[in-house]
Amino acid sequence: MPDAVETMFSYREVPWHGLGTIVEEKLTAKEALVTAGLDWDVELFPVRADLGSDAKPRYVDVPDRFAVIRDRDQKPLGVVGSDYVPFQNREAFTFFDNLVDSGEAKYETAGSLQGGQWVWLTAKVPEGVLIGGEDAIETYLLLSTGHNGMKSITVAVTPVRVVCQNTLNLALRGTKRSWAVRHTSTVEQRIQEAREAIGLTFKYMEVFEEQANELLGVKMSERQLDTMLDKLFPETPHRDRKKGRVITIFNEAANLEPVRGTRWAALNAIGEYMDWTRKPRTKESQLIGIWDGVAMRTKDKALQLLRQR
Repeated sequence: MPDAVETMFSYREVPWHGLGTIVEEKLTAKEALVTAGLDWDVELFPVRADLGSDAKPRYVDVPDRFAVIRDRDQKPLGVVGSDYVPFQNREAFTFFDNLVDSGEAKYETAGSLQGGQWVWLTAKVPEGVLIGGEDAIETYLLLSTGHNGMKSITVAVTPVRVVCQNTLNLALRGTKRSWAVRHTSTVEQRIQEAREAIGLTFKYMEVFEEQANELLGVKMSERQLDTMLDKLFPETPHRDRKKGRVITIFNEAANLEPVRGTRWAALNAIGEYMDWTRKPRTKESQLIGIWDGVAMRTKDKALQLLRQR
């Protein structure tokens, strides 16, 4: 696939469209595992160094180092230490299934990046909010993990604004946006972790709704936004162009009509620019930027500036 997104599916192109297989129904764990191309495991093999020549190989074992090998095609994904415990793709789906008693969580996107080194999946949870009585925000849980020893297993709550699919996984005061999942082995432990995760999600959305309504209640002019953007974007030759695009969204985007002229509209204009208008080098970098990169950090900084009196 192009853009270094190895495999992926998306439900009706929402919320990260344009990549992978598009499906018309939300999928169960078994369906999602196959459709996303994640029906493979990884295995650990001792690392050996070849100190010889082509004519006469000579191998030396490397103590406490193991190669992570994908069983589907024997592709090496990384090198890890002796304390590394693989978290298989099917275990990630099992974890999310334990978020609901029926074991039938419905998945909207899943896939792999960086040649299988990074795997993710998202599932929608019932807890959504209505900002100002009409601006609908849906709640997704994002689980991401790595098979290269460089990325931990994390779960993050990701609010998504329905009318434009902006992600607003903001760093809110008083609650956690993401948390780690331990490498546990028993079903009971995984269920307990899932219950803790859903509890943290509800708490996050409570604080999210409170702070979003706070921004909605404060008017903001184009001039005030322009001044704030000087603080938000680094001083580069392209800063004025970035500012101009955000201001255009703030003034003209149809999806902001119900909330126009407020700090909430300003935050969403910045989010729309960072998520969709800005053109990263690849779709992979766009996804990573939204979840754990420049787009997320920029929206965090924007929220801090907008909450200042």
